[in-house]
Amino acid sequence: MECQGCGGKATILIRRKGPEGASDLSLCDACAAARGISARSGSIELSMGELLGRVGEENQVPGTCPDCGMDLRRLLRRGRFGCPSCLGVFKDHLDAPRRADAPSPASAAPSPEDPALLRSYLRLGRNFPDLPFPGPGGGSPSSLAKHTDHRASPLLARAGYSVTGLDVSPATVLEELAQIGDLPPSWLADPQSLLAKHHDDGFLCLLDVDDHLSWRGARRGLALAALESETLAEALRLEAWYEPAKDPDWGYLTARLGDCGRGLQGSVLLHLPALARSGLIERLARGLLGRGWSFEGHYGTEEGGAGSSAGDLWLLSPGTETGLGAGRIEEEARSIAAAETRARAELFAAAPHRLLDRAGRALGILSYAQECSQPEALTLLSDLRLGLLTGLLGGLPRESVDELLVAFAGRGKPLRPKGSPTELPRRGPDADRIQRIRSRLGLPDPAPRAHIEVESEGRKPCSKA
Repeated sequence: MECQGCGGKATILIRRKGPEGASDLSLCDACAAARGISARSGSIELSMGELLGRVGEENQVPGTCPDCGMDLRRLLRRGRFGCPSCLGVFKDHLDAPRRADAPSPASAAPSPEDPALLRSYLRLGRNFPDLPFPGPGGGSPSSLAKHTDHRASPLLARAGYSVTGLDVSPATVLEELAQIGDLPPSWLADPQSLLAKHHDDGFLCLLDVDDHLSWRGARRGLALAALESETLAEALRLEAWYEPAKDPDWGYLTARLGDCGRGLQGSVLLHLPALARSGLIERLARGLLGRGWSFEGHYGTEEGGAGSSAGDLWLLSPGTETGLGAGRIEEEARSIAAAETRARAELFAAAPHRLLDRAGRALGILSYAQECSQPEALTLLSDLRLGLLTGLLGGLPRESVDELLVAFAGRGKPLRPKGSPTELPRRGPDADRIQRIRSRLGLPDPAPRAHIEVESEGRKPCSKA
């Protein structure tokens, strides 16, 4: 859902009723705060002073940050600081981030995998206190990259990392980046972009993506607590050699207002076909949104609209409830997965032949189609996976289906190392996509017939070479 204020991701939906009918207003957290609206713990709070305006207090509104030129209106609209100094200028006009509960030792323990929980994602940001943040409102990309590289490269090398340019990174690292996804296209296209890979532990740290140092991680299934624990420990280890930007009240300072505190953001990708077939997704989404969560679908189905998502894939992450730890996010994800399990059992008990019909049709199309668009591929793979989970289909590797769903979900795109062959598809991306699906699933590629015979209305058969 798009914010009507800035075009970003909306976290608050307000339905207004009047003489001419109802209308909806969707806002992100920053735009809502600019209008005097905040959502905490499921309740909506309205500040009449902000809604009606404060007469005679214009002189109390701060001007601009002396270091980066950011002003309060732009900060609230974008939800981003321009530099660490912004907090000192605008602190009295912002709500401090909620402090997350300390993770318990048991929260990082592995748990039985639920098939609805596809993948866990984590990003953790740290910044140098005297440099502008990357992105809008910060320094220019070229000057910022020069200063950050001068600081970060020696620091990371001392900590056991190898720093390389994106254009000369090994294919294995680029494949890992594509799996993590959610990276700005401008960073991917910049020849000066840098990343660092730890020699032994495999940590991946990107330079100047939202923050000066940005650790990114993704794992199969529900592994957010383990990712959080390991990445926080790694970031803390590096503090032996530098002092990151911090504030006594706000904790670690990051470019995104919502990430301040511990400097991290976690999310879980779920596959929810049974809830979608049962018509329960929209109700679930409204409930999560009302309690401050972000529940983002991969929009692209032919029908479109609210409550739909291509491939029945949904990304759960904290919205207005900033500062939530991995344990709380995992708890919510497990609750959603349990609802999906119940819906799956009810669908199977009510009409197994319909599930088998959809799964069988999906398998047939994927086996013989010559082209397949991204939304169609996601829908077919979702139907196929539901057939596998209910036991109506067998003989196909479910892990490969999971990987294809994640790959086509729009979180990342394939990256190629410098100097590698382009291997462009001869017939376009849709033909390349279906061939990739058949290859991963072990389905034979149907050879085109050399001759096509046509016989109608008494005409002689013709052949095509």
